Amino acid sequence: MTDEGLLRADSTLLQLVEDGPGGLEIPCCEILDWPDIRFRCASDWLLNCEINRWGYDWGDGPEAYLSRVKRKMEMCYQYKINQIWFDGFGWDIHRTPHYAALMRECTRYARRLGIRLTFAGYGAGYGTAYQRSELYRCGYQGQVFLNRRPWPDGEVYLCRGHRRLEGRQYGSCLSNANLAAAKLAEMLEFVHAVEPGFMYIHDIDTGGWEASQVSWQMRCEHCRKLWPSDSIDDPQGMAGAMAEWVREVAEALRQVRTEDYAAARDLTLIFISPLYGACDQSDDAWEHEVSYYRLVSRLIGSVPGIEFGIREQSLNRDGSSRVRQLAEALDAVGHGHACHVIAFLGGDNFTSNDLCNVSGTLSPLYLGAESVCLSNGGVHEEPVQLLNAECLWNASVPHFAIETSRVEQIQPLWRDLREGRLRPEGALSADALFHQSCQILWGEQAGDLMHRAYLCGGESGLGPVSRVWWVVTRDVQALKKDRPRAGRTWEQDAKGWRQRSDATASALALAREAARLSKDEDVHGFARGLEVGGLFAQVMAPLLRHRATSDGTALHEAREALRSLRDRLAEIELRPTDILGGDPGCWAETMDVLAAIVEGES
Repeated sequence: MTDEGLLRADSTLLQLVEDGPGGLEIPCCEILDWPDIRFRCASDWLLNCEINRWGYDWGDGPEAYLSRVKRKMEMCYQYKINQIWFDGFGWDIHRTPHYAALMRECTRYARRLGIRLTFAGYGAGYGTAYQRSELYRCGYQGQVFLNRRPWPDGEVYLCRGHRRLEGRQYGSCLSNANLAAAKLAEMLEFVHAVEPGFMYIHDIDTGGWEASQVSWQMRCEHCRKLWPSDSIDDPQGMAGAMAEWVREVAEALRQVRTEDYAAARDLTLIFISPLYGACDQSDDAWEHEVSYYRLVSRLIGSVPGIEFGIREQSLNRDGSSRVRQLAEALDAVGHGHACHVIAFLGGDNFTSNDLCNVSGTLSPLYLGAESVCLSNGGVHEEPVQLLNAECLWNASVPHFAIETSRVEQIQPLWRDLREGRLRPEGALSADALFHQSCQILWGEQAGDLMHRAYLCGGESGLGPVSRVWWVVTRDVQALKKDRPRAGRTWEQDAKGWRQRSDATASALALAREAARLSKDEDVHGFARGLEVGGLFAQVMAPLLRHRATSDGTALHEAREALRSLRDRLAEIELRPTDILGGDPGCWAETMDVLAAIVEGES
């Protein structure tokens, strides 16, 4: 019996308590239960997978933020969620005056509940430092290292990396010992200050087998002398180089100890990329990747607390599970290393902005992984968090009747789930898991209303708007550039935003009714998000119609809606906790961009 096992048993016991004639009762029963997946990241609290804004920063200051996330952790404890994607991207402990202390209080509270918080940053590549976009508004939140020899003042040189990007100069060299020491010093400072449960250490973002092979061949001459082989899965090639780096990082970070934190016990390191695969790759490419990870594990040796991160995978042509194949290969090496799956399939505002994305029901495909992060279940998605928790605990139990045993059926299924065009009855219908989650969270009546609100928009993929960042801002950027998003037309976008506006109005009416029945902060926060999102939708729909048709009436309608939006936002006082200020941090600036566009249309 472990400490965490006792915590999970306690949460089960609490769920069994019910009212009886003589007071609280617990039924006489025997429970034999265990999780299918060791670390279950059913909650992603950023607005874009592993990066960007803090979802629970609602603009009401650090004290309210801390109180809110502690309450959320208690909910995670109750439903046996023991990993939370908490922050990214970078190891900067000074990015705000209160950052280190605030994060340390959060990680310590989480540990008391048997929960590990995941923090993400680069080990090489530093793509967010030079890949300019709205996704990376603040750039890289940490030190940005360049390949310099001698370190730190020598000339910048190129090593492995992308062929077409400038990233080959960004800390990518594995033969520069002083550069490695500097990167490691920053990570050590972060672990001492923050006491993370997981560190997601991202290397060069090449991804697939072929791209990683090309990247390795671009290494510098010093790397070629140390690792002469051009092959990835060779001790004298990339596998050997990466194994040395991983071992160096793991051995150093495991030595960190603070008052009640021991990294050797409390920290797991996820090393992701330069190779992490793709669900549509060939069986041959996947075999190469398994061979690579098997070799890296063998070369690292018996250093515990290491996971190799991959993207979601499906099946081989023979129907065998790819994730389980990798897990068994690592187990055969015998050094205790494991597999982590980060499933961007349901990634909030990356591959989806569906408020009830149920891609977690495909968790059986990830069995064999030690940890799985389902990249949804963020702000306004508490029922998704509960559904994800169930799917990761009982991944081997089918949650809805869709055939996933044949590989050719999985890609269309993933696409429809990702885009919100599939509402499986077994997960989302009345009295199914999602509906039950709403009622557990908010009571029978309010929960039923919230369930109906989430489903507004149906299987159109155009559901309610309760978050402005990326749901709105992505199309605002397209308007600003006067260029529809790839594969879209202004006519299609105008029609889509009309649908989203209608869906948001319907959801808002239901959420407001639920708010009258419930004092729960999440219900009221959802209603406010829908109100603001609806006001933005009322600007977007006519503005896009004008862009498509030059309809002057539509432009007048957009101008009037913009006035209502401005009046409402003027009433909301915001005190951001983090640099970007969560979703509310983009409201005023997005409104100003829209105002400039409207004036330009005039």
